[in-house]
Amino acid sequence: MEQIYEILSDDEDMIGLIIIIDHPRILCQFRNRENQFENWSDVEFFQRFRLSKNTVNFVLQTIQYVIASPTEMNHAASAAEMLLVTLRFYATGSFLQVCGEAK
Repeated sequence: MEQIYEILSDDEDMIGLIIIIDHPRILCQFRNRENQFENWSDVEFFQRFRLSKNTVNFVLQTIQYVIASPTEMNHAASAAEMLLVTLRFYATGSFLQVCGEAK
């Protein structure tokens, strides 16, 4: 849908046109992020992140207010998600492997 506006300048001979194209908004669908603490058993969690769930929770409680995003705008990652991605990177040493594991 186009809307056309005329702009008259001081000189009556010059008329400018502005065309504004009104695009419909496309709403994005975001997947819900899985809770990694519930998704893995204690042994699988340790193999994956090289720390126990209790240790990760302790570290998370210690640093979550420092690393947390001030808003949830644009579906920002939570402090727990940021910590777990970092720990997974340290456990594997490969960012490509961490990215490839996203479902």
